[in-house]
Amino acid sequence: MELTEVKLNLNTDILNIERQTDGWYLLTDNRRFGPFAQLVLANGAELTQFDASNQLQISPFRGQVSHVPAQFELSQLATVLCANGYLTPSHEGLHCLGASYVKDPAHLDFCPQEQQDNLAKMHESYPNQSWLENIDMSDNNARIGVRMVTRDHFPMMGCAPDVTKIFKDYQQHQQTKESRHYWQITPAPVHQGLYILGGLGSRGLSSGPLAAECLAAQLCGEPIPLDKKTLCKLNPNRMWLRKLLKGKAL
Repeated sequence: MELTEVKLNLNTDILNIERQTDGWYLLTDNRRFGPFAQLVLANGAELTQFDASNQLQISPFRGQVSHVPAQFELSQLATVLCANGYLTPSHEGLHCLGASYVKDPAHLDFCPQEQQDNLAKMHESYPNQSWLENIDMSDNNARIGVRMVTRDHFPMMGCAPDVTKIFKDYQQHQQTKESRHYWQITPAPVHQGLYILGGLGSRGLSSGPLAAECLAAQLCGEPIPLDKKTLCKLNPNRMWLRKLLKGKAL
């Protein structure tokens, strides 16, 4: 059964987004897509690249995952070791050992120091184990990427906050008993029709599918498979609202 018409545009660099009276538009060098009544920003490390999202309270953290050959006793590993760092069973002859955690990375080039730091984490977590000698880092084989992380380490899922409107209202309602009441009864300012799915951090393989299912349910007006308390922890507006509801300064 076909639910709706779907158009897929691959290898398309979206340089900007803008909202007009008839909806959201996506802009490239020479094309404009839209209008769309609903737009989801799920663009990973580029989540803050647009004017409507560049004030999200979220930060990029570089991660280097070392790839080491499966050999000798190490090749018998049958479960993930997760302590200060992690080591996976081998896949296609390689183990994954990681990962570094560097805020606001200056580059995504291979880093020898981070490679050794990954190895050191295993020695700290499992001292005097014979299989540690089987970890061979000499190939300098690694994968480097960026994960977006929030201060409370919960993902962001839901309506995109209108930060400009938040600060404008804040000038009139700040740090008083009355202002706390204002923010308690006033809906949080959001960009109409714009949604955020990001900040999955180091555990996106676990949290990503459920967060995506919740957002899909929200977009379609279906029951959301999470309780209200958890949804509040995922709300992209939560960082500002926590302070405003307590009458604290932004």
